[in-house]
Order: sequence, then structure tokens, then C-alpha cells
Amino acid sequence: MRQVNAIFKESNWSQTEAAQRCEVTQPRINDLLRGRVSRFSLDALVNIATAMGRAVQSDPEFARALLDEAVTLFLNGGPETAKMILRDLVNATVGFEALATSVEKSPKSVHRMLSAAGNPTMTNLAAIF
Repeated sequence: MRQVNAIFKESNWSQTEAAQRCEVTQPRINDLLRGRVSRFSLDALVNIATAMGRAVQSDPEFARALLDEAVTLFLNGGPETAKMILRDLVNATVGFEALATSVEKSPKSVHRMLSAAGNPTMTNLAAIF
């Protein structure tokens, strides 16, 4: 994830030091820095970013980076991970009720479209973004 990579580079930590701070192994940090984000759950990525000093709730720039990552994943053939990022981002920020109201859908429909089995249309995704 670009934002986590940028935080890592700004910190000047070694991979070993970053792994200790983030409570993961050094090979996991190496995977992250090499862009192998598909090997991570969103929870793991958010936990790593939080350990590096970023949180979705208090850092709008980080929330925007997650949203950008979701868009990039949708465009590059990673819809499962993109939906997971969006789902967690919605939960951590506006919530499904407020999002559903703003896109004029029921909360249940929004939950469904962002679920693992969901198949959101481009119109619905555009409304969310």
C-alpha cells in the first residue's frame, strides 16, 4: 500500500525495527514494501499503519489513501480486496446508515454490495466514491 510505504520511508526505520514496532515479522514488512498487499488482510494493513502512527478515524489523509487504494484495486482487477477496504473504511468513518442515506439505498443493500459476494454496479460504486 503506497501510504504505508511512504510512512515507512519517512521513518528511516530498518525493516527489522519496523517489524518490531508493528508486531509482525521482518519478511511481512518486506512483502509490504515490495507491494505484495494481496498477502495481507485489510485489518493487518490498518494495524500496521496504526502502529506506524496513522489511523483512519483521526487521519483524513490516510482515509483518502485507503479510498484511492480501493479505486486502484477496482480498476486493476482486485475487486475482492477493494470491497473489503471500502467496507472497513465505511465502518471506521461515516457508517453504513449514513452512507446508505447519501447514496439513496437501503443500509442492507450497501452492506450486500460491499460484501465478499457482492457485485456492485459501476453506478453504485460511483455514488459511493
